[in-house]
Amino acid sequence: MNKQTSYPIEIVRIGHQIKVTALDPETGMEAVVICPNTISRQDACDLAVRKLHYVLARQKVE
Repeated sequence: MNKQTSYPIEIVRIGHQIKVTALDPETGMEAVVICPNTISRQDACDLAVRKLHYVLARQKVE
């Protein structure tokens, strides 16, 4: 996680919300966030990647 990593991101609009999925290709783990569609795409992607880092860190601890 310390290295600069690019994660595949999928953005799907669902009504007045967007579903953003970030995927770690090495582990296959993914993190999904649901955001209002008024948020910028960059902020939504950043949020999904931060959640993915959190999920990966939790998996490492367990």
